[in-house]
Amino acid sequence: LADGTLLEVNEQFLAVSGFGREEALGRTSIELGYITSADRQRLLELLQQKGRADNLELEFATRDGRKIQCLYSGDVLTLGGQAQLFSIVQDVSAKKQMEDQLRQTQKMNAIGQLAGGVAHDFNNILTAMIMNLELLHDEVSLSLEARESIKELELLAKRAADLTRQLLQFSRRQVMQIQVLDLNRMLDNLLRMLRRLIGENIHLDFQPATRPVRIQADLGMMEQVAMNLLVNARDAMPHGGRLLLKAELVDIPGTPPPSHPEARAGRFACLTVQDTGTGMDAATLQRIFEPFFTTKETGKGTGLGLATVFGIVTQHQGWIEVESTPGQGSSFKVFLPAHTGSAAEVLLTTSDPTALGGQETLLLVEDELTVRSTSATYLRRKGYHVLEAGNGQEALTVWQKHQREIALLLSDMVMPGSLTGLDLARRFMAEKPGLPVIICTGYSLEIERDGVPQGITVMSKPIVPSALAATLRQHLDKRGRATG
Repeated sequence: LADGTLLEVNEQFLAVSGFGREEALGRTSIELGYITSADRQRLLELLQQKGRADNLELEFATRDGRKIQCLYSGDVLTLGGQAQLFSIVQDVSAKKQMEDQLRQTQKMNAIGQLAGGVAHDFNNILTAMIMNLELLHDEVSLSLEARESIKELELLAKRAADLTRQLLQFSRRQVMQIQVLDLNRMLDNLLRMLRRLIGENIHLDFQPATRPVRIQADLGMMEQVAMNLLVNARDAMPHGGRLLLKAELVDIPGTPPPSHPEARAGRFACLTVQDTGTGMDAATLQRIFEPFFTTKETGKGTGLGLATVFGIVTQHQGWIEVESTPGQGSSFKVFLPAHTGSAAEVLLTTSDPTALGGQETLLLVEDELTVRSTSATYLRRKGYHVLEAGNGQEALTVWQKHQREIALLLSDMVMPGSLTGLDLARRFMAEKPGLPVIICTGYSLEIERDGVPQGITVMSKPIVPSALAATLRQHLDKRGRATG
């Protein structure tokens, strides 16, 4: 005990540490270097005070220099009149890594809930702003300077809408439009646009799979994942380098233990983006998916690129594995469930920008007064007769009085009270089969969980007036042809 000379070790110690038995026995921990002097001193002080140590966290070094996290327990025993130390060391590196990843995931979920709540409320404000700007276009008395200011405000509102969309994608509350995609084809189409953006000083190696790599996903979101990862890789190589983009199908067995908390057995599509850039240290790796965290200079990045990637991938039931070493580049692997069934039905999203208005009666349900009033004003200017309700209960009252003439339900998803937009839609469609329904929402866990019933269209906030007008006209015309 006095000098820490090893008298005996078991086979597991040799297997984990990498030392040979003859090499280890008769030498001290300091000579072998498997424990730091600071940890050794801490352990000795504890043994001298209590005569034992229980579950003490120490860092051990293997023969080849690898660091492993261990739990140490030891008792001082007297054998043959000499104090000796009996030690048990448990390698908990994998467990500690999983705990760290789990804490990171929990932290990201908490940040995501906050970001989603902020973005949801901000989208209502943006909807009212965009609607009011659209209404100003009809004012004939406006000067040319005022009209130019309106255009500038519309551009700013669009930028704000893009920012909130990224927040919602990060927080996994953006409504998805799912279809079956071939990752090979999507990446090939995307690279046709991005090759010039990546730059001539970077050699891009695209390795598609030899067979289709199909996933069920939102096309726009998947393109954003690939684009953000590629742009980040480019930025990490300011003086040029090599960039690998790879798509493949991988089968993950039930064993060995997964390398990520979300990893699981099954067949997955794997998207790899690997660069030879500056790389990242461990502290940076812990924060790369946090919103607004960036290693770029002030004004060069929003810090939402990888946060958005994280949100989109998680929303698609996947996960991301990252490896990086300072000065040696980074590797991002995105795993998404592979699709083996038939093509999924795509939500209706097309709209005719030249669509005008109509004379039908619409039921508009929206709890935000500014959003409801500006939307109603816009629709009335389009010629529609608009009935307004501030929540589900008010909507039921209006419906009972005007069910016969109501031609379409336009409702927010989440409102005060027990009734959601989907609840109203199901009830009204049961009483009036074929009733067109448009649900407006920035995020909806219920829609994501239960899916969108047939006959219901989802529009994401902030609502673009021209798209709303076109979608209304499309649904009303379709309803008219069906009943005509």
